[in-house]
Amino acid sequence: MSGTTIEGGTLAADGGVWTSTGPVTLVYTWQRCLGAEGTGCTDVGMGTAYPLGVDDIGSYLRVSVVAWNDGGDSAAAVSDTTGPIYPAA
Repeated sequence: MSGTTIEGGTLAADGGVWTSTGPVTLVYTWQRCLGAEGTGCTDVGMGTAYPLGVDDIGSYLRVSVVAWNDGGDSAAAVSDTTGPIYPAA
């Protein structure tokens, strides 16, 4: 995950490297957490990028990535949290 942790900024997810037979489909879910250790998280967005808004100030963000292949196999990974998110100056 990369980006600036300031309101109005954007965080971006990198799907990483997945080993599989056949094509892999990735689904990204952004989560807003109460603490840096990833506690009290709720889903707040989907996709490879997340725009930081006023509701994110003081929170920590992370992204969950789920990978599926054509055979129906799946695996998941969750990033470390980033934050806290600061208000724009």
